[in-house]
Amino acid sequence: MYTNNYASIITRIIIFNLFLLLISYSGVAQNTSIVGHINEFIVTDSTMRIDVSYTNKGSCKVFYKPVESAICYGLLSISLVDKSDKSHEIYPCDYEVDLDSISLYFKNSVCLNTNETFRNILTINMNKVDMPPLNREYRLVLSLHYEDVNFIYPDVGCNIFKEQISFEKRVQL
Repeated sequence: MYTNNYASIITRIIIFNLFLLLISYSGVAQNTSIVGHINEFIVTDSTMRIDVSYTNKGSCKVFYKPVESAICYGLLSISLVDKSDKSHEIYPCDYEVDLDSISLYFKNSVCLNTNETFRNILTINMNKVDMPPLNREYRLVLSLHYEDVNFIYPDVGCNIFKEQISFEKRVQL
């Protein structure tokens, strides 16, 4: 009888701790996401311009500002996907750079508080890009690959955003 009560108490403690762990884990997952939104997409003969907003839905985060060279570093990927799901990668690089780390500072990063939005305009030189056929509808897919990057930054009271996110918009070329 004593053993059954003891086992019952231990079982309840384990279930309660698992419940607390589940709640805390889901809270962490919700507090770490930054949501991206493509505001505008313009292609000319010489440039591709993508106006993007990033909104922090969690606690304070240091966010690396993606630029055209981030594609060459493997931190940013841009694709145009046609109706048959054929993907056309936008890759304006002559080579891929393998980085050991990225130092974050005032000009290449921003500290986003909860519900704060950062707007970024990517301008890509079209001289190095093979474009898919024109006069068609595509899904513009933009992905950030920050999950495995060794970011070096001073302690500013915020955690660094180190996740992978993807978002898309229907566009006409």
